[in-house]
Amino acid sequence: MFGAPQHLADTDFRYLVADAFSMGVQYGHKHFLCDSLLKPSPASDINELLERYVTWISKQYGSSYGAGCFYDAECIRDASSADKWQPTSRAWRWQKCTQVAYLQSAPVSSALRSPSLNLISLIQECNQMFGEETAAELAETNRAFQKRFGGDHPRVDHVFYSQFSDDPWREAGAHDVADEASCLAVCDGCGHCSDLRTPTNDDPAGVKACRAKFETLLAKKWLASAA
Repeated sequence: MFGAPQHLADTDFRYLVADAFSMGVQYGHKHFLCDSLLKPSPASDINELLERYVTWISKQYGSSYGAGCFYDAECIRDASSADKWQPTSRAWRWQKCTQVAYLQSAPVSSALRSPSLNLISLIQECNQMFGEETAAELAETNRAFQKRFGGDHPRVDHVFYSQFSDDPWREAGAHDVADEASCLAVCDGCGHCSDLRTPTNDDPAGVKACRAKFETLLAKKWLASAA
């Protein structure tokens, strides 16, 4: 299914399935997701709903969605598979397991992710990919990471923090920053990195405002002070 290899472990497959809908919302495709699941009428039972979801994943990401290394812990672990790691797949999984501790376990209630995607299974996955001591060292490496960069009080300058109302990353973003260097775009469908896409006349007003705010800061302060 989804082009995933036969050896894919249960935790890998559960992560793959959960990430599909998370990214659908994250990148501004929630209407396509919801319409695919609910229209022309609600599914008659859970099996029909799952069939609609499987169809949506293939339409949204293509039939080879699960064929790469990102959701395959064994492929990430195996250095001989480096040509399949894609530009950032292994790097991001490593950073999640060793620095930011962004493991994405299922919440206790109202979970769309499988309840089997818990800290135990995800920590085991980290150990499989990067060595048995990875999880044991995560608390300390995360503290060092937070200390170095300031956590939600970043000790950096010349950084603009743009956030978007539909982006799941919003809650993990930095909030205690100068107003001139931050912006929140509140709009239906505003997802991750919306301001970095090619501008169009149809962009939501909030996204246009964030772009304009950054361009003003860049031109009138950062570049002006460097002149």
